[in-house]
Amino acid sequence: MLLFTNGWEYIENQYGHSGSYRYMEIPNSKESYNMMVAGAAAFTGSIVDVEALKEQNARYKAEKVAVAKLDTCVEANDLEPVLFLLTDNAANIDDRKRAAALLPELNDLSCIEVLRNHDFSHTQLEQDINMTIHKVLTNNFLRECPYCAELIKPGPRYASIVTRNLTKI
Repeated sequence: MLLFTNGWEYIENQYGHSGSYRYMEIPNSKESYNMMVAGAAAFTGSIVDVEALKEQNARYKAEKVAVAKLDTCVEANDLEPVLFLLTDNAANIDDRKRAAALLPELNDLSCIEVLRNHDFSHTQLEQDINMTIHKVLTNNFLRECPYCAELIKPGPRYASIVTRNLTKI
């Protein structure tokens, strides 16, 4: 019992990694084992992947450049740093929210398809972006077709009233 209650501490002290023990019993048998479980990175021998570190460093540098460009992107009408930050799920959430707030000011329709096809890790950010996309569409007097997501101009307001009245005849 002591093995299971102090399993995390024991493995941390003994091996220097996070892990614990589980009790495993084979079905329809009297055979049972204590099985050690750990995360995916545990017991890899502390191997450092140099290529992965280079990729992370390049992404971090590109993120810093994009954050620096946020101050001047509206004046320069440059959508690239905004889209880079919004589609990078590893970027700082505050910088991503700041980039989302700049979308209505940029008022560029080319961002809509990219943002609609991206899977956001933060649901609150996704909701904010959906609201800003709606603002951009409203500013351009457009809306999305509910069936095919194509950008369309809404018809005159009275057209739906005429159509309704014609169907009653």
